[in-house]
Amino acid sequence: MKMHMNFMRSSGGKRDVAYYVYVPDGEVRGIVQISHGMCDYVENYALLAERLTAAGLVVWAMTISGTATRRRTRATSAILQAAAMKCC
Repeated sequence: MKMHMNFMRSSGGKRDVAYYVYVPDGEVRGIVQISHGMCDYVENYALLAERLTAAGLVVWAMTISGTATRRRTRATSAILQAAAMKCC
């Protein structure tokens, strides 16, 4: 799996918005877009992205403007890790 992180300008032109693209090593079978919720951030979904790319899916995820914090809650991380373990 290869992960690319880059920035794009927000539609209002005031902010740079981070986005991530996870690409599987083998054949691509489809694409999944991840849109995180309020008070969350896209980095919480890295394990899920790893599982999806292992199944041949490209994953595209962006940080929603105004919600990009670096604080990770244990509850959110635990829920996402559990979901990723059941996936694929």
